[in-house]
Amino acid sequence: MMIVSVAGEGDVSDTLRSTWSPGFPLVEEVQQDIIEPIIIPQFHQHTPNFLFMDDNAPPHRARTVTARLQEVGVPHMVWPAMSPDLNPIEQVQNQLKQRLDDRTPSPRDLAELRVAHVEEWNALPQNSIMRLVRSMRRRCQAVIVANGGNTRY
Repeated sequence: MMIVSVAGEGDVSDTLRSTWSPGFPLVEEVQQDIIEPIIIPQFHQHTPNFLFMDDNAPPHRARTVTARLQEVGVPHMVWPAMSPDLNPIEQVQNQLKQRLDDRTPSPRDLAELRVAHVEEWNALPQNSIMRLVRSMRRRCQAVIVANGGNTRY
């Protein structure tokens, strides 16, 4: 099964790394920069072993994005909002934040922060991201055992 998320895919391709931009994207950017050029082609390439996941952010769940994914037939992982235990994207974002916090000197303005953000994103160790992807089965099982409550993740 290939699980693809808006923050990365199974091997976080160079295509996705180069099109991802830090910050909160607009719905149009999600559709134009992620769904059409990356998610839909990956779906066609890996069908039937494909599952799309996102972090429930409003741009990812917008009607136009959802309608397009349904139109193409992309299977979408359903999970409750505010469930970081089920979302390795949260851990990747935490790693990215830590890397930004550790930079010396710290970015002085928004432009430097954007540059630093992209540099640190590109420098994230692939094995760390893959470890998080591989932990999804354990995460789901832990949430089920906890009846939707908190887990160690």
